[in-house]
Amino acid sequence: MKSVKVIDEFLPREIFIPHANGLMQQSIYAPINFTIDTEKERDGSIVNFGELLYPEAPKFNFQFQAVLYRHRNDKAVISDVWFDLKLFFDELKKKLQINQLKVARINCNTVADKQYEGEYHTDYDISIQQDMPFFFTAILYFNSNNGGTRFENGQFVQSKANRCVIFPTEMKHCTVWQTDAKMRFVLNLNYFVDNFDD
Repeated sequence: MKSVKVIDEFLPREIFIPHANGLMQQSIYAPINFTIDTEKERDGSIVNFGELLYPEAPKFNFQFQAVLYRHRNDKAVISDVWFDLKLFFDELKKKLQINQLKVARINCNTVADKQYEGEYHTDYDISIQQDMPFFFTAILYFNSNNGGTRFENGQFVQSKANRCVIFPTEMKHCTVWQTDAKMRFVLNLNYFVDNFDD
């Protein structure tokens, strides 16, 4: 697959509704003053205690994030929430044909006064793709709003509850902020599959 695949009603409603609702209300989110981990997005409000601020840093570039699963150097760091919601994540792994999961995280963006676009990026170091060509990113939107994900080719996928967008991890994309809802929640997964049926 070399393009973007969008699937509505990705999970059965009886699985999606209680689990997405529960995940949006967890007390596991950490505030970070960037959305892509680059120096130009941090404004000094955390690392400098706000005593030395960088006014050129875009004010909309912050979010709340919960890392649920991270696999690195043959070790996995796993949140308790991952174990608590095993049914939900097992269903996701089956639907996405996941062979090896690298990262699972939830991002929460707060409302903005206009639909800002973040920096185009890839979610993972794509140099590791040399040995494993089937490396994908999946974004499962937890709630509906007018924000979403834009790709370098201009394609825009709007946030819609239980919509999943799947694409090769090498494809650059960016966050588009919402103006109509206080919060926008997405589950972001980076993973390998053995093979992929388009």
